[in-house]
Amino acid sequence: MSEQKYTQALARLGELVQKIGSEETSIDQLLTLVEEAKKQVEICRSMLRSTEENLNEILKEQ
Repeated sequence: MSEQKYTQALARLGELVQKIGSEETSIDQLLTLVEEAKKQVEICRSMLRSTEENLNEILKEQ
């Protein structure tokens, strides 16, 4: 897992959550923000799942 990619995705997700919760965000922008947030969540989940699998393999080898 690339720590930088995970950190960037998580940071972007935080930004998106703030924008989604903002009263200044229009309904038109909301769908785009939610779709991007979903993609960032998928990136984070995928990277965490991969890390877990790698750790399990390492622990099995011991």
